[in-house]
Amino acid sequence: TYYLTCDKPIPSYAVELFANGVDIGDDKPTRPAKLVCLEETPNEGYLTISEGRFHQVKRMMEAVGCTVVKLNRVSVGEFNLYNGPELGKYRLFTDEEMKIAENYKNQ
Repeated sequence: TYYLTCDKPIPSYAVELFANGVDIGDDKPTRPAKLVCLEETPNEGYLTISEGRFHQVKRMMEAVGCTVVKLNRVSVGEFNLYNGPELGKYRLFTDEEMKIAENYKNQ
C-alpha cells in the first residue's frame, strides 16, 4: 500500500477503473487494485497493488490524468512500515511475522 499525493484531485472514476485493472502501456492491464481517495484532501489517497511493475503507481495515476508528486510506501502485505525501526535500521522478524511471511511466499 502506498500513500500518494498528486498534482490535482484524483478523479472519482479512478476507484472503479483501478478495481478492474488499468492499461499502463504494458502487454496487459494491471491486476485489480484498491484506491481510497481522501475526502478532505482530494489530491491524496492510498493505493494498494498486488504486483510491482516498473513505476506502476505513477503510471496508474498518469492513466487518469494525474502526476504523482509524493509517494510513500506504508505497508507491505500485513507489515505496517511505520511500526518498524527508524530509517536505516533493521530488526529481525518475530516468530509470528515469520509465519505471516511464509503464508505470502506460499500463495
